[in-house]
Amino acid sequence: MDSLVSQIKEKLGPPFSLNEKAHDENILKFLNWKPDASRAFERMESFEKWRLSCSYAFDAPPLLASSDPLLEKLLKAGIVLAPKDLRSKDGCCVLITRLRLNSMSENKSRPEDFARMVFYMADRVLETANGQKNGLIIFHDLSGLRLSNLDIKIPKLLLPGLVGTFPLKIQGVYVLKAPWFFKQMFKGLQFLFPSKLKSRIYFLKDLTEIYNIIERNELPQEYGGTYVHHQVSSLLWHSHTFVQATNIFVERMG
Repeated sequence: MDSLVSQIKEKLGPPFSLNEKAHDENILKFLNWKPDASRAFERMESFEKWRLSCSYAFDAPPLLASSDPLLEKLLKAGIVLAPKDLRSKDGCCVLITRLRLNSMSENKSRPEDFARMVFYMADRVLETANGQKNGLIIFHDLSGLRLSNLDIKIPKLLLPGLVGTFPLKIQGVYVLKAPWFFKQMFKGLQFLFPSKLKSRIYFLKDLTEIYNIIERNELPQEYGGTYVHHQVSSLLWHSHTFVQATNIFVERMG
């Protein structure tokens, strides 16, 4: 792996925007996504171009919960959960979304604010060894979902960021209790999904089907497991990596 890191550094050339240690860690995130110097470098360039063209996501304002009250509020609402030790049977990290808690009118939030929250949580996944090497599965709990919780702009913001830019391996998306209007929206947006990702999206008939993917006992209690999730303490655990995480990607902004 050291030789691959060196190959990418040669492609990047000086000066590096981060210190040497952090720079190696950044590069490894892309190499763990694809252990090929050319492919990893292409993904780094794609991320850079996306980040520059979508400055709202990370940089304007900075993606810091400590200085962004709305981001902090959305994170604490538990719309997206990333339990510290929750893994799939294949060792993937797990994100659980509960879109019924996305009260956009009450929070006075925009689709961009929702997307920032998701990017923040995806960034946290990439700070873990499991997230880098084994990837991620997403468990969408759509119970109680209303039209007011959705905005057609949200998937159009998320997909260009998470697919083809982040060094994130999305191994599966599992959708529970999708209402008819969500299925209609999904049908209308399918053209945005790469074929590989589309083949990994599964609509579950009932909750028990997720037990084939994640051990039941390891799930939060609301899904029949024994895990007691505390969102605020979970965010405190995630936030300790944030100073580094805001700069995990190589930037050549000149």
